[in-house]
Amino acid sequence: MRGHVLIGAAFGARSPVRHPSDPLLVELDAGAALELPAESAEPAERAVFVIGGELDIAGRALAADRLAVLCAARRRGSPRSRRPAR
Repeated sequence: MRGHVLIGAAFGARSPVRHPSDPLLVELDAGAALELPAESAEPAERAVFVIGGELDIAGRALAADRLAVLCAARRRGSPRSRRPAR
């Protein structure tokens, strides 16, 4: 897995650009999962937008050019790539 902290902070890394949210660009190999860390100040919601490839989120497919909002109350499982995804 490769990733860049574009704005803000995530996974122990910090961008010099400050923003109220923390957008990331993550590339996942087929079968790889993105483990979302539990933080003390858990955001009310997180979202995933697939640029290319396909993700599996709690058994549901998320194709390219689609957005899924991961609400904390409904979050089950981590995004996992069905094929290489960005």
